[in-house]
Parts: sequence; C-alpha cells; structure tokens
Amino acid sequence: MSVGPSNKKQYGLIIPKAKATAPVKKRPLSSVFNVDSDEDVDEKTLPAHLQKNSFKGIKRQARIDIQRALEDDPTVYQYDEVYDDMKQTKQNQISEKKKDKTSKYAKNLIRNAALRKLENDRHFERKCQRELEEEGDEFADKETFVTSSYKKKLAELAELEDEIKRKAEKRKKYRLRLCVDTTA
Repeated sequence: MSVGPSNKKQYGLIIPKAKATAPVKKRPLSSVFNVDSDEDVDEKTLPAHLQKNSFKGIKRQARIDIQRALEDDPTVYQYDEVYDDMKQTKQNQISEKKKDKTSKYAKNLIRNAALRKLENDRHFERKCQRELEEEGDEFADKETFVTSSYKKKLAELAELEDEIKRKAEKRKKYRLRLCVDTTA
C-alpha cells in the first residue's frame, strides 16, 4: 500500500490546456514510524490569506498538500482572478460578434428604395413635361426659375435614364447571345 500523494492530483480551478503540464515531483516516502515525519508546515512561507487562521481546522496532511500546491503553482487558489479573466474574454468575444453583425439585405433594400424613388421622380417629371406641352403657349411670356437643387435632381434623373438604357442594351445583347448559342 502506498502512502502519499498521487502524481495526477491537481489543485484549484482546473482549466484544460493543449500542452501537457510538467509532472509533479515525487517526494521520497518516509516510513510510518519515522520520527522526522512529524514536522509541521512552515506557515511563514505561505501567503497571508493561508497563514494561521486558515489552518486551524485543517489536518496536517491537508496542510502539506496545500503547501505543495502553492510550491507548484502560486496562483492555485486565485479563483476569482482567473474566473474574472475568463468572463472578460467571453464578453469580449460576444461584443466582437455583435460589432461584426450587419444585415445581409439592408444595403440592397436601401439601394432599391433609392432607385424606386428616382423612378417615381422620373415619372412625375415626365407627367409634368406632358402637361406643359398640353398648355402650349399659354404661359410662354412668363419668366421661369430653376434652382440649383432642381438642376441637381435633373442631372440625377438624366444619369438614371442613361443607366437604364445601358442595362436594357446589355439585356438585349445577352438575349441575342443566348439565342445564337441555342441555335448553333
């Protein structure tokens, strides 16, 4: 029967790591009746939060285990700090995901709404132009005023008209190419 700690004993908050940790050093086992085995843990070498008061109800073997754990890793009993760090990294990941989220279709919807608005303006302008032509020379002697914003609007409508014509020509060429490909 073996008396003493096992090699695979871990203390504190256990976080899985990709790398294997260094093996725990084995202490030579002493005999059961050895006089030297009654040594006490030196409480002065322990951190302040583990000295005297925290050892009152703890057995000698537990004290030794605590000291060994602290020798192996001084941050063994710092649960709060490790937990806070873990929570902070998780929050950072969540906030990054929220920042990266953008709607797939919002840009297209906004662009299409702007195009529809321009189309409606174009139709309205055509309607007004027809009405002016129907009136004829009724208001020919009157002075006309055109603002700079109206000129910009007319320029946008002209650009839209050109774009519509180019798209129509592309469609025609594409349809013709399809017809030629299917007959060949």
